[in-house]
Amino acid sequence: MKKCLALILMLIAVPAGAQTSPPAEHVMARYPAQWVAQPIMRQDRLTAQQILPPGQTSQEYSDAIILERYDEEHQAPKDYVASRAEASRRSCDGMLSSQVDETPVNGYKAASIQFTCTKSHRNGKSGVMFVVAIAGRDALHIVSRVWLGQAVAANQLVPIPPSTLAEWAAFVRTITLCDSRDNLHPCPATAATVPTSTNK
Repeated sequence: MKKCLALILMLIAVPAGAQTSPPAEHVMARYPAQWVAQPIMRQDRLTAQQILPPGQTSQEYSDAIILERYDEEHQAPKDYVASRAEASRRSCDGMLSSQVDETPVNGYKAASIQFTCTKSHRNGKSGVMFVVAIAGRDALHIVSRVWLGQAVAANQLVPIPPSTLAEWAAFVRTITLCDSRDNLHPCPATAATVPTSTNK
């Protein structure tokens, strides 16, 4: 998992392969209108994809959604999200974190956390990240929402606009994991919007 975590933290520089149809067990969400799905990246048991606002790129963005799937990974969701927060703490000048929330998602064990970084040692920016991990039958699924902004002093608040936080909250409520093979974890009757893909 440490290797995979390091890979995700460097997603902005990793090339990707072609997109395929989602497996029977898959994450669904209502993505922001007009956002664009970047090519899928695969390595070992990890599949990952960024979804970005129009005009932003994997190398330069201020807001992003990152989808990750770790096949045959059985780490507890609460341990995974806590490890992500701790990794950020080690690379930030100042950090604030929420408590881990273990509210289930569509009958699956899940955990989520939100944290802020006043200045990252990696990119020199401040940031806010929301991470939810859901333990499916086939894989551990992670949805991250990331915002990057101007660095601030370690004792200052990260300057994320309130409107952005409100939009995040609306998006987070739509995240679900479902499995077309299992009536205990049904997929929504109305399909969530799917962002435009760059794999055309």
